[in-house]
Amino acid sequence: MKGSHNSLTYGRPCRWWGWLLLPLWRCQRRGLSAQIARGCVSFDIRVIRRRGMPSFWGHGRMWGSAHGIVDVEVNPVSAIGEICAREDRPYIRVILERGDDEQAERDFVDLCGRLESRYPQVRFYGGIRKRGWVQLYRFAGDDGGLERTLVQHVGSMQSRYGKLLPGLWAWLHRRDIPAEAGSEDLPIVALDMI
Repeated sequence: MKGSHNSLTYGRPCRWWGWLLLPLWRCQRRGLSAQIARGCVSFDIRVIRRRGMPSFWGHGRMWGSAHGIVDVEVNPVSAIGEICAREDRPYIRVILERGDDEQAERDFVDLCGRLESRYPQVRFYGGIRKRGWVQLYRFAGDDGGLERTLVQHVGSMQSRYGKLLPGLWAWLHRRDIPAEAGSEDLPIVALDMI
């Protein structure tokens, strides 16, 4: 099954210095519609709680997207809605990319519950805080099996320089994606830079 790693990193960085770090955080250069057109059915959505925003649903305004220290100008709640409008039964992994306090963790748990009730057709998994890979929320119907079964094979994570420069790694290895990557009975092949 095809999926995309750090699916929302196609967006612009929120701060100017994010452009300087582009090779360190950008894993996708195309938006969600292009990822879906290329066969992705699994998406890796990383969220952060925006500081200073009230903790209410508010159309996802309190949530942002990020990879590492770089915040990205993509609303993850809207992105999940876009995925659901274009894909019938997507797999969506939801991860709290940066959760520095208990309030952010409580809000993340609330977000997961609301997403799950709003989009019953989605096979959500994850519910994890990235720091320490701690399970904060268990999605209904997922006993942790999806997280174990749908292991992302992210090529850039297999090499030292790929971890540091995922964009460069993906460009150099863009022809190395296995032909069977679209098979439904395989683990996710999470594509960098599609």
